[in-house]
Amino acid sequence: RPIQLRRCRAGRARSGVTIGESWPSVRWSYSPSGPRCMVSRPKKSLAPQPQPLERKLRNRPCRKSSSYTRRHQNTLKKVTLDSIGTVKAGEKARIIDSGTPVSPEEFACRHFSRKGYQAIFVESAPFHALFGLYMWLVIQDPSDPHVRIVGFGDRTSFEAGLPGRQIWTHLPDDFGTPGYGRRRLAAIQEHLSPYMQDRDELEWLFDYWLAPSEPLRQYLWAHREEDIETARRLIQILPPEVICNILRYLVDDYWHRYCGWPDLLVYRKNEFFFTEVKWSRAEWQEAQQNWVRPNDQILKLPFKLVKIHRANSSRSSDTSA
Repeated sequence: RPIQLRRCRAGRARSGVTIGESWPSVRWSYSPSGPRCMVSRPKKSLAPQPQPLERKLRNRPCRKSSSYTRRHQNTLKKVTLDSIGTVKAGEKARIIDSGTPVSPEEFACRHFSRKGYQAIFVESAPFHALFGLYMWLVIQDPSDPHVRIVGFGDRTSFEAGLPGRQIWTHLPDDFGTPGYGRRRLAAIQEHLSPYMQDRDELEWLFDYWLAPSEPLRQYLWAHREEDIETARRLIQILPPEVICNILRYLVDDYWHRYCGWPDLLVYRKNEFFFTEVKWSRAEWQEAQQNWVRPNDQILKLPFKLVKIHRANSSRSSDTSA
């Protein structure tokens, strides 16, 4: 760590930026044993600090739109399912399938399984793990003059309600903004070169970069083992060029694109699509709408909406996948 700090100080001196300039709560003192970094809690966060996804969505205002599906009926592919019966489990309704109460997402997985597909639960966190793992070398590039040292609490300890260590890492001051993608365009294009669009290369890099990417993944709340394993499944299922397109999509505007990813990835040989599972009258969250719209324009990932009608519905079940 002292070597990294000295390198950062030397780089700052060459670039004309003083240490602590972008973070006023960092002070340096000198003693016979060398420089020491004195840190106090900042009044304002250094950068948009990510929270756990469920807290992030709960704490920020989230508009819902019951008419969103109606306005986009011609563009959204839909699969309509009828539930045989439902039962209340806490605050959520469960669907009775083969005598077992299951979640709507599990009910959809079983439907696709009977059609010869496999399905995995995804949502947003596994894509954060992919991003942190494959993009840390660009994001934390020491030659980037905007990179500075930041500190934050250990996420694993926080979730366990325990005192945690302070994690120090490098992060650019404009990370996650549209300006970052434009400013670092050349470096991003070089990083996502054709050699990355190879499945064997991606699988090898996954293991090779897992450890050095941990500080960035901790910062992004992409540290959980289950999310890392799901990310590993993604690179085994999705074509390599799709993985690279997702990374490019996120790095161009991370804080506006990291939420709202679909519930499921459904796949079989040479075919895949993402699905969002909703009750027939459920409303769309704003983050989900903000994923569907740019997906049509930028990502162009195959996507289907699964609508589940409650028991005694007059709707007939659509048996197509």
